[in-house]
Amino acid sequence: MAYVVPTFADLRVKYPAFTDTPEATITAYIASAQVDTSWLEADYANAIMAYAAWAMTDAGIGTGGEIAGYVGQGINRLKSGTLDVSFSDAATSATGFATNVYGREYDRLLRKNKGGPRVVRGCVGPVYDGYRNGILPWA
Repeated sequence: MAYVVPTFADLRVKYPAFTDTPEATITAYIASAQVDTSWLEADYANAIMAYAAWAMTDAGIGTGGEIAGYVGQGINRLKSGTLDVSFSDAATSATGFATNVYGREYDRLLRKNKGGPRVVRGCVGPVYDGYRNGILPWA
């Protein structure tokens, strides 16, 4: 299987909040995604779509859809009468990719693909000093 860049239709299926977003807009945001073929092939298309959706939401594009979409943005309570909105503490202090559900998904994939070493192993047993031909005192 080869690396395949997702289409605007793929993004609309995965993220229905962008159903009414013009094709050209989605295509432009997909092209600007910061994902290359050094990513795992299984994560490639999902990362592109998550990045594009995060960037569009950050730019105010997309409907946000139903209440589930609002919860993803950090809204705790939404009252309709005389509009009464309450945001979670995490949402008010969020920056970068943490600002919406799409960015958090991209960040999770980013850490999985570019996160660096997961395990660091120290020395086990005596460490020998090549100059004095003895065991180092701190080993």
